[in-house]
Amino acid sequence: MDLTHNEVLNLLDTFAARNRCFTIREVGEWAAAPVDAEQLHHSFSQDARFIRLRQPGRRPECFLPELEMFRWWAGLNLRLASIQQPRLTKRQLTTAMNALCPEGIWYTPPVDILDYGRQFGFVADAWTPGFYAFPFAHLLGQAAPRLMPEFKSAFTNLEALTARDWVMQQRAAEAVEVLLSRFDRRTYRIIKGREALPPNQQSLTLAELGRQLGCTRERVRQIESRFWQRLNHSDAALAFIAELMRRHGSPILDASQGETVFVRFLAKSVGVPSAGMPLDNAVMLGVAEFNRPAPEEFPSITAKIEDQGVGELLEAGGLAFLARDDIGKIAAAFAQDNRNRLTKVEKAYLTLQHIGQPAHISEITNRYNEMFPGEPVIARNVRGQLLCCDEAVWAGAGAFALKEWGYGLPRENITDTIAMIVEQEHESAGRPVHLNTIIAELGRYLPAGADMASVHFTARRCRTIQPLEGDFYIPRTSAAKTQVEKDKFDLD
Repeated sequence: MDLTHNEVLNLLDTFAARNRCFTIREVGEWAAAPVDAEQLHHSFSQDARFIRLRQPGRRPECFLPELEMFRWWAGLNLRLASIQQPRLTKRQLTTAMNALCPEGIWYTPPVDILDYGRQFGFVADAWTPGFYAFPFAHLLGQAAPRLMPEFKSAFTNLEALTARDWVMQQRAAEAVEVLLSRFDRRTYRIIKGREALPPNQQSLTLAELGRQLGCTRERVRQIESRFWQRLNHSDAALAFIAELMRRHGSPILDASQGETVFVRFLAKSVGVPSAGMPLDNAVMLGVAEFNRPAPEEFPSITAKIEDQGVGELLEAGGLAFLARDDIGKIAAAFAQDNRNRLTKVEKAYLTLQHIGQPAHISEITNRYNEMFPGEPVIARNVRGQLLCCDEAVWAGAGAFALKEWGYGLPRENITDTIAMIVEQEHESAGRPVHLNTIIAELGRYLPAGADMASVHFTARRCRTIQPLEGDFYIPRTSAAKTQVEKDKFDLD
């Protein structure tokens, strides 16, 4: 039967206070009377106090009070902040979410709960797949520990939808103005000057402010110190959290935007450090100092010019709390800058790597000039660069290869040694010499454990021997060629 309007409202109010997910079936059982499930489903779907959870392959459908979802995400971030853990695995997050599950367990985080957390910056996809980052938790964890109760109180004040909307509509500049307006005019001017707040373009020294106000620099220092002691940290914490939620938790600021100076002031008000970044107009909250990865930190030349390699090093270097998109922006900028700073030796290495196989110096030179047209080079220069490259090796007959392909540095006169072996073996047996025989005989001339990876390539490049099908070789003489054509060499 259809419920009356008041009965529906009573059910909505009752279940809005639930601290976990629930189903329409549970609502019907609570009503203690036959109800129209479709009517109830429509009513709960239209009520902004509830989040509808889509769970593919899972029935029945669930609803979760928006208030409880906000509390859960806020509580999780506060717990992670207290233990300085800005990242969780997918399994860890799913296990934590199971506290909200009405029956059974979730095997993967519900999409709607994740989307809700993302819109406030409570959670984000990490750079490494299978992990989730918590920039919000990291920033709160960097604040002064004594302010943790203030953050809890701030979240409590933001639980109501109307209060949250009202607070988040206030910009950082307005919040800072409210904080400063509670102090006398002299303190107001000193703090604005010291923190480079408008109309000041830069931070003023104690002496400069003293001359402006007609007092000593020591008196200015005392007033500034007293301000930070008397600041209303509860209001500062609320304004800082609201600003983070408005920014979806991103701690990266654009210094060219006028409001950035106010955001940094709010961060300083709650003890969160900030630092400039080696990027144009970039500032990051939550770090006291930012150092870009040094060239020697990268495992390879390729890693430092690709976004993935730079991102991995940034994440491992203390930025695991950043969302994937934020790390991606930084990594892309650094990778491009590293590409612009490549040395000629590194460019020669990348050229050979791009070819993908051992190549003659002429081919490497042509490809080098195609890849780096702004700096044309000649073969002699490229050869010198490759000889200086630790990752490249000479492969004989004017060719080069990379160690990562399994090639080692051939010994002196290895080409002549191979030619000598082929000539001797061919003369002795009267048959083509197989590569395995060449390698076996080389063991007599090279030290034990010598790398044989480049023998095949060197033999192919040797001008005094003739390669045949099946990795067979003969001396490159007119007599040998005639014998090949005459006898067709029984290779059995």
